[in-house]
Amino acid sequence: MMSAPKRPQDRVLTAGPIFWECGSVDSVNGQPVTLKEFLELHDRDKFEWDSAGWETEHAWVEPVRQAGLNLATHKVFHHRGQEYLRPPFPFLQVGEALGDSGSTITYRVKAPVDVTYPRPLALKVIVCRSHDRPPGPDSTARRSTLQALSKLSGIQHPHVVVYVASFEDYCLSTRQIRQRRGRKQEISTLSTSQVIKKHIFGVVVYPPAHTNLQVFLEDFHDSQTGEDSTRKSDNTWMGAYLCSYFGCLTRAMLYLWNSGIGIQSSDINLRKILIDDYGLPVIGTIGLTRHFETPTEPAGRLTKYKTPYIPAETDESSMDHPDSLTLPGLVYSLGCTFFEMTSVLLGLPRDNPREWLGLHSHNAGLEEPHWFTYRSALAGGAKLEDYFQVLRARQSNTDKSVMPKLIEPVLKILPIIGEMLEVKPEKRPHLKDLYPSFRHLYDLPESPGRCESCEEEWLQSRPRQETDMSEERPKQTKV
Repeated sequence: MMSAPKRPQDRVLTAGPIFWECGSVDSVNGQPVTLKEFLELHDRDKFEWDSAGWETEHAWVEPVRQAGLNLATHKVFHHRGQEYLRPPFPFLQVGEALGDSGSTITYRVKAPVDVTYPRPLALKVIVCRSHDRPPGPDSTARRSTLQALSKLSGIQHPHVVVYVASFEDYCLSTRQIRQRRGRKQEISTLSTSQVIKKHIFGVVVYPPAHTNLQVFLEDFHDSQTGEDSTRKSDNTWMGAYLCSYFGCLTRAMLYLWNSGIGIQSSDINLRKILIDDYGLPVIGTIGLTRHFETPTEPAGRLTKYKTPYIPAETDESSMDHPDSLTLPGLVYSLGCTFFEMTSVLLGLPRDNPREWLGLHSHNAGLEEPHWFTYRSALAGGAKLEDYFQVLRARQSNTDKSVMPKLIEPVLKILPIIGEMLEVKPEKRPHLKDLYPSFRHLYDLPESPGRCESCEEEWLQSRPRQETDMSEERPKQTKV
């Protein structure tokens, strides 16, 4: 499981402080750097598989070429026996698994023994399940995943995980068809064939996360409301860092949308947003596992793979289609995420907005977390503005669960979050226009400062005359 954030250390690298216990840093295989530095150092280009054990059959290799993947970084292991690699091998696991869900499990790892590589990595292992035909070199699921990997390999943003390498492995099972013949009923073999019994993908990315945003929010809330005053003072940095995530996530989502990687509603959730060694937000891999997920509920109902952030205009039956999410729909789903972040910053539990809106909605069944969606609650009569009044009332809170320095800056963003959650898509703001609404949140004490990369992206995207007339840029901190 992912670890919760600890007290900031007094250790400083060129990129800034590491906000996790030093024991969690892989000193043997090189120290972590920020994702921005990782890209600037071209570390993603320094990984190359060794030459042993390659699959050379055309049926396996040609789809890799057709997907546009580099054969030096995507390896298909070759086995004539029935055994297959047991993940995380050939990588070397560091600590406990980072997490698992459905058909995947993620590890924090070091590079294989025969591969020289300077950074700790994350390895996501996917068990391939294709229902249109058995798994194999020409299966639809494999081809779709190779295409998704190719798109991921082109992503280079300081708030989105970076593809480093990948591999495939499989094991074979022998299948025989036999027949009894003659008076003695002797058994003869009509045919013998080998079928693929199990097929896995391993996807290696940087950085390996210590936690995700859901755990981060829950830990921050616990630290503010718990009786341990020492823990509360230790984690005061978390609120300021959390405030800085709004602007960075806005720019990262805009980058992903423009990349054409194919974001779906289920990709936008708190568990998909990772927190790295430096306390900075990083969006996890997009689109790699959806080819192997099987709905567990009847058609037309939510499955465990869906999120409560479904846009009001989205047809649930088409949610898994690559083109189902529109840009206004992305703004809506991101607004739901920001809504919950805001509630935690103002001293309430992460699920408080869901509970309150579900209680004030006429739609039945919303009290069950599995079935709750914001769109159903709001369609059932719950008023977003009424809950905003609950949040504004936190100004007079006396239980010390709210950090005073956060109240005014956070309350300022309620109107823009309300616009993001408008029922009618045409009334929502454009994703590219959201960043200025969150810039002031970078300026809080103990914040990492304005993100150099996101600030530069935003300034470059503005019309020249508007940029020339903009206010003097504040001192920036590297991400």
